[in-house]
Amino acid sequence: MKDLFKDLGSKKKICKSFKEIRDYISDFPSKKMMNEVFNTFGNSDKDFVEQFQTHGFDARCFELYLHAVFQELGFKELKTKDNPDFLLEKDEVQIAIEATTCNPSMPNHELISNGSIEEKLENEYPIKWFSCIERKVKKKYSESEQCKDKPLVIALEDFHERTSLQYPFISLFNYLYGVKYDVDNGSVIKIDKHIKRNGSTIESGLFHQEEARDVSAILFSNSGTTAKFKRMGYYKGYYFGNLKLIRKGLQRDNTGNKLYSPERFCYNLDFCKSENWTDDIVLFINPNARIQLPVNLFGDIAKVSFKNNELKYKFPSKFIYSSFTRAFFRIPEHQPKNIDGIMKKARESLKKSCRSLDNIEKEWYLSRDNKLMGIIVHNIEHNLYKTEIFGVNGLSYTYKSEKEYSTIQLARDELFSIVGFDIINNNL
Repeated sequence: MKDLFKDLGSKKKICKSFKEIRDYISDFPSKKMMNEVFNTFGNSDKDFVEQFQTHGFDARCFELYLHAVFQELGFKELKTKDNPDFLLEKDEVQIAIEATTCNPSMPNHELISNGSIEEKLENEYPIKWFSCIERKVKKKYSESEQCKDKPLVIALEDFHERTSLQYPFISLFNYLYGVKYDVDNGSVIKIDKHIKRNGSTIESGLFHQEEARDVSAILFSNSGTTAKFKRMGYYKGYYFGNLKLIRKGLQRDNTGNKLYSPERFCYNLDFCKSENWTDDIVLFINPNARIQLPVNLFGDIAKVSFKNNELKYKFPSKFIYSSFTRAFFRIPEHQPKNIDGIMKKARESLKKSCRSLDNIEKEWYLSRDNKLMGIIVHNIEHNLYKTEIFGVNGLSYTYKSEKEYSTIQLARDELFSIVGFDIINNNL
């Protein structure tokens, strides 16, 4: 099994974000999910792991995310040479995908400017889009052997500063189509340029430029991040008993009839059944492309186009403009060695009938000789506390017994009556 987190002995500086995923138990769902996706990623190059651990963490994370997206959409990934990053096939149609990220020009994703959000969206962000996309456009992928006569899609994500994952949707739309969208009334007016801080300008409307006619669409997401992998891993049960995730942000209000109609949301992942890899991704279609993209191949993902002053869009029932995920974990951040591998998914595979959706783990215990593990769970529906005891043999666990009690103290007394239990975690 391939491992993104194995020690390569590299002398290069390890990325801070990588170290957090590798070392912190609250990021365990991300780690497990990333490795699971990586082991289905046949097109990763030989330097992928090293770059993931060092200078290319954001870009490689985005590629992993795209791979998961394309799998979910039912695409077959063909082998590629140096470019494009992905060569997809579906219904006998091949599509070239080149991935790129807008990266910080300052360390640690510091703010590039202290300007207002309006100023950032109107000028600063489009300038970053320009510099990022232009590099790809100038490479003339349409002339390469694997991209020739195929639709070319540039997949894009913005990591250039801390706030760049929160606000880019409308800014990118404006830059691509050379317009300014009024978020209040939904009107669109034409604009010609964006102004740099030194007073120079760049031309707005990438899709109206001749050199961009080889680009069939821009596939944009602000969710190709560790937070997405953390949530997807959490839904699969890759977490320890007391980890809780809260997601907050802006989602599209489907009752409105506008391109951008945000409403705030907040939910606990325990009360949300699942999410899709494709929930937060949007396809901006180039109306002037030499080769038009068969957009139906991209299923129900969000799609936007603007041609002859006519704005068209289609969104799935759930579309997130931006979000952030908060983790709450009440045992030490650094994983205790004696509970390595005890995940919700592992617990359920041991004895599925001993836990219902209404049961919440409250305390974990391990015998001093490391041969018994005891867990106290709270049955909310009946307000009862249950002890569950497992035999431990390395990383193997054998279910032994369970009992119910009216109070948590009685449940503790039961466990303490078994000689040798030490407390691992108290989540009261």
